[in-house]
Amino acid sequence: MINTTGGANREVPRGTIEGVEDEATHQRRINTTAIFEPEPIGSMVVEDEEPEVAFIISGANWIAEYSDGTTADVALFCILEDGSCYGVGVNEAGRLDLETSLETTSFVTYKRTSKERK
Repeated sequence: MINTTGGANREVPRGTIEGVEDEATHQRRINTTAIFEPEPIGSMVVEDEEPEVAFIISGANWIAEYSDGTTADVALFCILEDGSCYGVGVNEAGRLDLETSLETTSFVTYKRTSKERK
Protein backbone atom coordinates (compact mmCIF):
# COMPACT_ATOMS: atom_id res chain seq x y z
CA MET A 1 0.00 0.00 0.00
CA ILE A 2 1.14 3.50 -0.73
CA ASN A 3 0.05 6.21 1.70
CA THR A 4 0.54 9.74 0.49
CA THR A 5 0.23 13.00 2.39
CA GLY A 6 -2.98 13.61 0.45
CA GLY A 7 -4.40 10.46 1.99
CA ALA A 8 -4.67 8.44 -1.22
CA ASN A 9 -3.96 4.74 -0.85
CA ARG A 10 -3.28 2.29 -3.62
CA GLU A 11 -1.69 -1.11 -3.90
CA VAL A 12 1.63 -1.30 -5.70
CA PRO A 13 3.25 -4.64 -6.57
CA ARG A 14 6.70 -5.26 -5.10
CA GLY A 15 9.54 -3.79 -7.18
CA THR A 16 7.30 -1.50 -9.26
CA ILE A 17 9.13 1.21 -11.19
CA GLU A 18 7.19 4.35 -12.07
CA GLY A 19 8.06 7.32 -14.19
CA VAL A 20 8.80 10.57 -12.42
CA GLU A 21 6.17 13.20 -13.14
CA ASP A 22 8.56 16.14 -13.20
CA GLU A 23 11.29 17.14 -15.65
CA ALA A 24 13.68 14.42 -14.50
CA THR A 25 14.57 11.77 -17.05
CA HIS A 26 15.33 8.91 -14.66
CA GLN A 27 13.00 6.30 -13.21
CA ARG A 28 12.26 5.95 -9.51
CA ARG A 29 11.63 2.77 -7.59
CA ILE A 30 8.86 2.58 -5.03
CA ASN A 31 10.25 0.95 -1.91
CA THR A 32 7.82 -1.49 -0.40
CA THR A 33 8.27 -3.60 2.72
CA ALA A 34 11.09 -5.40 0.89
CA ILE A 35 13.57 -2.98 2.45
CA PHE A 36 12.75 -4.46 5.86
CA GLU A 37 12.65 -8.14 4.88
CA PRO A 38 15.62 -10.53 5.07
CA GLU A 39 17.76 -11.36 2.05
CA PRO A 40 17.32 -12.26 -0.74
CA ILE A 41 14.07 -10.26 -0.82
CA GLY A 42 15.09 -7.31 1.31
CA SER A 43 17.77 -4.79 0.53
CA MET A 44 18.62 -3.13 3.86
CA VAL A 45 21.82 -4.78 5.08
CA VAL A 46 24.21 -3.03 7.44
CA GLU A 47 27.69 -4.21 6.51
CA ASP A 48 29.98 -1.75 8.22
CA GLU A 49 28.78 -1.78 11.83
CA GLU A 50 29.14 -4.20 14.71
CA PRO A 51 25.85 -5.24 16.31
CA GLU A 52 24.91 -3.04 19.25
CA VAL A 53 23.70 -4.03 22.71
CA ALA A 54 19.92 -4.32 22.53
CA PHE A 55 19.12 -5.80 25.96
CA ILE A 56 20.80 -6.44 29.28
CA ILE A 57 19.78 -9.30 31.58
CA SER A 58 20.98 -10.30 35.03
CA GLY A 59 23.95 -12.61 35.35
CA ALA A 60 23.07 -13.57 38.94
CA ASN A 61 24.10 -17.15 39.76
CA TRP A 62 26.22 -17.48 36.60
CA ILE A 63 29.98 -17.87 36.30
CA ALA A 64 32.42 -17.89 33.41
CA GLU A 65 34.83 -20.84 33.42
CA TYR A 66 38.31 -20.71 31.91
CA SER A 67 40.65 -23.43 30.65
CA ASP A 68 43.05 -22.96 33.57
CA GLY A 69 40.26 -23.80 36.05
CA THR A 70 39.60 -20.24 37.22
CA THR A 71 36.13 -18.69 37.26
CA ALA A 72 34.69 -15.19 37.15
CA ASP A 73 31.29 -14.02 38.38
CA VAL A 74 28.97 -12.79 35.65
CA ALA A 75 27.30 -9.51 36.61
CA LEU A 76 25.09 -9.34 33.53
CA PHE A 77 24.66 -10.62 29.99
CA CYS A 78 24.56 -8.27 27.00
CA ILE A 79 22.18 -9.41 24.26
CA LEU A 80 23.12 -7.93 20.89
CA GLU A 81 20.89 -6.93 17.98
CA ASP A 82 21.87 -10.07 16.07
CA GLY A 83 20.80 -12.33 18.96
CA SER A 84 24.28 -13.22 20.20
CA CYS A 85 25.24 -12.56 23.81
CA TYR A 86 28.23 -12.34 26.13
CA GLY A 87 28.81 -12.04 29.85
CA VAL A 88 30.18 -8.95 31.59
CA GLY A 89 31.90 -8.84 34.96
CA VAL A 90 32.84 -6.08 37.36
CA ASN A 91 36.27 -4.64 36.52
CA GLU A 92 39.05 -3.76 39.00
CA ALA A 93 37.59 -0.29 39.47
CA GLY A 94 34.27 -1.82 40.53
CA ARG A 95 32.50 -0.76 37.35
CA LEU A 96 30.72 -2.51 34.50
CA ASP A 97 32.07 -2.03 30.98
CA LEU A 98 29.45 -3.29 28.54
CA GLU A 99 32.02 -3.47 25.76
CA THR A 100 34.35 -5.83 27.65
CA SER A 101 33.31 -9.47 27.44
CA LEU A 102 34.38 -12.16 29.89
CA GLU A 103 35.03 -14.34 26.83
CA THR A 104 38.81 -14.09 26.60
CA THR A 105 41.01 -16.55 24.69
CA SER A 106 40.98 -19.02 27.62
CA PHE A 107 37.18 -18.83 28.06
CA VAL A 108 35.44 -22.23 28.05
CA THR A 109 31.78 -21.81 29.01
CA TYR A 110 29.19 -20.15 31.22
CA LYS A 111 27.72 -22.24 34.03
CA ARG A 112 24.82 -21.65 36.33
CA THR A 113 25.69 -21.97 40.00
CA SER A 114 23.31 -23.74 42.36
CA LYS A 115 23.17 -20.97 44.94
CA GLU A 116 23.95 -17.29 45.27
CA ARG A 117 27.63 -16.43 45.53
CA LYS A 118 28.91 -13.77 47.92
